[in-house]
This record gives sequence, structure tokens and C-alpha cells, in this order.
Amino acid sequence: MITMKDVAEKAGVSVTTVSRVLNNRGSISEKTRKKVFRTIEELNYHPNEMARSLMTKKTHIIGLIVPAVDHPYFSMVVDAVESLCASSNYKLLLCTSHNSSEKELKLSAMLRANKVDGVIIYSQKEDPSPYMDYELPVVVVDKTLPGIPSVLSDNYQGGSLAAKALIESGSKHPIIFGFESRKNSISERRIAGFRDECIRNGIEYREYIIDNELSINTDFKKLDFLGCDFDDHFIKMLDMYPDTDGIFTTNEILASKILLKLEKIGRSVPDDVQIIGYDGTILSELMDLTVVSQPTLQICSTVLEILFKRMENKIVPSSTIMPVSVIKRGSTK
Repeated sequence: MITMKDVAEKAGVSVTTVSRVLNNRGSISEKTRKKVFRTIEELNYHPNEMARSLMTKKTHIIGLIVPAVDHPYFSMVVDAVESLCASSNYKLLLCTSHNSSEKELKLSAMLRANKVDGVIIYSQKEDPSPYMDYELPVVVVDKTLPGIPSVLSDNYQGGSLAAKALIESGSKHPIIFGFESRKNSISERRIAGFRDECIRNGIEYREYIIDNELSINTDFKKLDFLGCDFDDHFIKMLDMYPDTDGIFTTNEILASKILLKLEKIGRSVPDDVQIIGYDGTILSELMDLTVVSQPTLQICSTVLEILFKRMENKIVPSSTIMPVSVIKRGSTK
């Protein structure tokens, strides 16, 4: 096995110089730097990451826990975080919790045991205490947990913008349709924003909220929902509110499902019913859906920026909320 000492001897420099070049530290001339890198290439030298970790007490690995990877939004998140980590010379260790707070705790314990430098969590927990005494930095996304830095989109603004867009497009009887089962969740804030905007505009507020969250441990190609008969609920909603002419859903998967269902029952979109979803992934583009779009890349970039600061024991904001915007497409007028 080629060692750093071999590289130093062939390049005619000290082992310390080779180390500084590899770690981009210290004052090294460009001529020496090029010579070291040329020698590394000639000898096909690969640094011993384990040995480096023992010396620096850093693994240069970031842990990421998401509910699922087959969900369009979380696929975007994983891609963005991995790219951002790579650009900062970090590797990503990806875990999926399948919406289970119990599994989330087991995964976070595993990440600690593997000595990752920091953890990003799309948390399912309501209690922050398991993370309060962690010796490694943790940042939570899409949720606020007391004492843990968090980053999320402005879900209240998103609900408000959706209601405003439907009203401005001529909807007289808009409704919010979605899933909700946990207090202080992102869906709850979207619902509140939608409700308040309707009230401000003198529009009768309507909602059909199913007390069962969208399962993200599901086959999204079929757009099924765990523990919930979507067709029954949707038809029941239309029976209750037959004059519905605008629908805002708490996620764009549900909006896509509604779009397909309306076409099957002969209701025209957007002439009869307008639809707005939430997220802003490739799915909304393919389905030509108007959506409240989250700034996913900016969210991920901010999360890593905060995590890196925490790794350096710097002070960070307790909560960072990112603005959202509406992207108009064919499902609204």
C-alpha cells in the first residue's frame, strides 16, 4: 500500500508538506502543490480515511435522515444535500425513517456510533430531548423543535398564497383538502394560512382534512394512501361541497391524484375546478400543476451552512424560515 511517506520521498518534500497539500492548509507554493499532486497521481495514492479521522477526530461525513427516498420532494432534497456536501469535501450517509419516530431514534444512534460530524433530520418527533445532549450537531428540517436549530419553508405563507391565487383566479368556493394528524406540523401551518386568507377576503372557508397523514412509505407510482380510501373521501368531499370550484392540497402528490380523479368523473380542470398543490418538484411539471413552490436548494444550502457553523461551535439562529412562491401552470386560470 502506498503511504504518505512514499509520496513525500518521491516528490522530495516532507510528510508534513504532503499533509498540508492534501488538507489545503498552510502556506504552500503553487509549484510544490502541483508536484505533490502529480506524484499522488503517479503513485495512485489514496489517503487512509480511517487514519485521518483518528488524527483529526473528524470523519468528514454528514448524516441525513429523511422519511423516504421514493417521494419526489425528498429525492430532490437528497440530491441537493449530496451535491452540497461533495462541494465541501464531505460524504453523505443517507438513512430513511419511513415516518417512524422510533426508527428515527435508532438511525440517529447509529449515526452517532459511526462518528459522523453532523446530522440533518426531517424529524417525526415532537420531543426534542433525545437530541439535546448529543455531542454532535443536529439541524432539523420542516419542523421546529425547542432547543434544536431548524430550517423550514414558510408554510403559513404558502397556504395564504394558495388561497389568494385561487380567489384572484375567480374561485368563489375554494377548499383545502389534505391530511393532518400531528399538532404543530407543516400541514397545520398550511391549513391556517389558507383559512386566514379566505377570511380576510370574505370568502367562505372550507376544509376537508383527513385525520391520517399521507403515507410516504408507499408506492407513489400508484399514488396510493396508507389507511385511507382516497376515492371515498374525495367523493364525500364533493357531495358535501358540490359547488367547489377551487382546491388547495397540502402536497402535490395529492393534487395530482385529484387532477386524475376529476378527469375520470368528467370535471374539467381548470374550467370547472382549479387545483393548487404544494412542493414544486418534477411531478408538478409533468402534471402541469400550479403549485406553491419550496426553495429546496436554498433550504438545503442554509441547513448545511448552519450545520457547519454548529460544527465549529458558532452561534446559529434557533429557526430559519424561507419564503415560498406560487408557480402558475395549467391547473388554474
